[in-house]
Amino acid sequence: IQAVLGRSDYARLKFGVGNDFARGRQAEYVLSEWSSKEEETLKSRIEQAGKIVFAFGTMGLARTMSDFNGK
Repeated sequence: IQAVLGRSDYARLKFGVGNDFARGRQAEYVLSEWSSKEEETLKSRIEQAGKIVFAFGTMGLARTMSDFNGK
């Protein structure tokens, strides 16, 4: 995206993965197998992510951040 736009000041959507990993071990944490507790929450997280993407595309960055950050 940056190469096509020729700049880096564009909005990005990020999905948090938590912080339950040792420093420098983010890749291992993200790529590891999910726990049964994580699998239980997966459906609702995917639904929430879909709502966020839709809001971003229809209402813009500021409103989406206001409506969803920290929830």
